[in-house]
Amino acid sequence: MQLDAEGVIQLVNPAAAREFGYAPEELIGRPLASFLMDPEEWNTAFRSFREGAALARPIELTARRKNGAPSYLEVS
Repeated sequence: MQLDAEGVIQLVNPAAAREFGYAPEELIGRPLASFLMDPEEWNTAFRSFREGAALARPIELTARRKNGAPSYLEVS
């Protein structure tokens, strides 16, 4: 998955589409945070990353699949 500087999804690979349960075109153009159960940790980490800071540790996120089921992700 590729995001722009605002965290909006620009490109989706087949594995990411399957993980989220959406067709790629349903994901493109939407903020990644809109799929997360608790987007605050992601928003904080993404802001830091945009400012040039590396993540101190991987972060674990819980996303919502299209069917509402949770999907557990790790971002590093």
